[in-house]
Amino acid sequence: MDELEVKTLPALDWHGIWPGYVSHDEEGLYFPQDLPTGIRLAVQQAECSEPVMARQKRWEAGNIHYPSLIREGDRYRLWYCCFADPEDPWVQAGHVPGKVPGLWCYAESDDGFHWERPELGRVEYAGSKDNNILFVCDQVGSSYGYMNVMRDPNGSDEERYKAIGITAKFEVDGQPASRAEVMELRAKREAAGDAGEIGANITSQVVVTAGVSADGYSWTHLPEPIMAPPFLLDTQNILTYDADSGKYVIYLRSGRERRRAVSRYEADTFRGPWDNHLMVLTAEPDDPPDWDIYAPGYCRHPHGQHLMFFSPYRRASDLVDVYLATSHDGQLWYRPERKPIIPVSERYGSLYPTPELVELDQDHWGVLTLACPHPHNRSSDHPHEYIWATWKRDRLVAWEADDWAEFALSEQLCAGQQLKLNFKTLLPGAFVEVEIVDGSLPNRTGATLVPALEGFSFADCDRMSGDELAAVVSWRGKSDLSALKGRKIHLRFRMARAQLFAVTL
Repeated sequence: MDELEVKTLPALDWHGIWPGYVSHDEEGLYFPQDLPTGIRLAVQQAECSEPVMARQKRWEAGNIHYPSLIREGDRYRLWYCCFADPEDPWVQAGHVPGKVPGLWCYAESDDGFHWERPELGRVEYAGSKDNNILFVCDQVGSSYGYMNVMRDPNGSDEERYKAIGITAKFEVDGQPASRAEVMELRAKREAAGDAGEIGANITSQVVVTAGVSADGYSWTHLPEPIMAPPFLLDTQNILTYDADSGKYVIYLRSGRERRRAVSRYEADTFRGPWDNHLMVLTAEPDDPPDWDIYAPGYCRHPHGQHLMFFSPYRRASDLVDVYLATSHDGQLWYRPERKPIIPVSERYGSLYPTPELVELDQDHWGVLTLACPHPHNRSSDHPHEYIWATWKRDRLVAWEADDWAEFALSEQLCAGQQLKLNFKTLLPGAFVEVEIVDGSLPNRTGATLVPALEGFSFADCDRMSGDELAAVVSWRGKSDLSALKGRKIHLRFRMARAQLFAVTL
């Protein structure tokens, strides 16, 4: 038989858990079969690192802001916006135009914790090009530059990297106008106390802008927007390519009736047209009534599922923390548990994750996060910082037993190697044990459980305890599953005061 692929099933939602069955005996009495009992979904809050990057250079004196990160091989690549000090003489001389003196910059790292700002020689600042500035943000009509970078596996070599931002398109009396022209006109109207005689009508629409690059350093700004959504846009929108559907996908900050939400569009090509609009994430009836959904924080799970590390803005407290949503198709989203996966702290009042879950080392994953030391609407001179929110591998969510749990997994194809568990027991005496059943659950012909395969029962299983990322399951000391290669099987679990994060088979 051809070699079968070993697969990992992470605990993210109830998919993968067999929902059970009920049969009745000859007397019509109720007989439950493998009904899951005693488990719940438990989001695992991140461990947060010390700051790995903060403002350092003269052109960053105003602060660093939204980052976008990609890991390529052993190199971490970071594109980020920073603000110069408006009082800097170089800014005062008009070299960094715009409402806010924004610059789009680049950094890289071998480990994600120690960052270098390479001297790129592209943009002059204070009489020197020895800096890591890629371009002045005003060139793309935004104070933030581009807010999301993707490496496109489907793109041409010349457009391997793609980025998106936002800008406003203006019209005066139905004719296109620049931001500067509109600002000048508004200033004249305000000075004159004008009620409409100067410029009968000023309109604006926020659109999605884009740039392309062969290497991530030299960017071509597309002259026309790639999208003009029918709602008010904001920052931190996400562009991706969905290899499953063969579509480009954009997750946008949208809204309805003054409440922020996340919308999804898709297109056959990067430049559009974009269609199939869905509002995919919004405040739900179980959420507090003051919630808005801010940054989408979309990325793919290393095992393929869709994730959103999204930031709800909690208006009553003026705080922004990070929650987790999961999906199997990028359209229908679930919340494993309604608690933050990256919580605010005394040190940080607003958190905005980059849209990428990356491997930091063999045993840890991380999401680089913009951490602001103030609530959302409070100004502060304190520096913004980039921190890592980290988890042990595959430990975003657990199937957790507070006391005692019994459940079975939906049928899986056995690759014929070993069964490995990523698990943790929580108290002395706690354990996990497994038995293997063939793929014929449930028993539809009678009121008896489908028995375990010979030699793979709970009675045979060597109980497991501790804290392990890839513990090999054994039955009376034997772990070889080669005799089951290519067979569809079910795994039955018993757990006492334990967490199960992932199953590899």
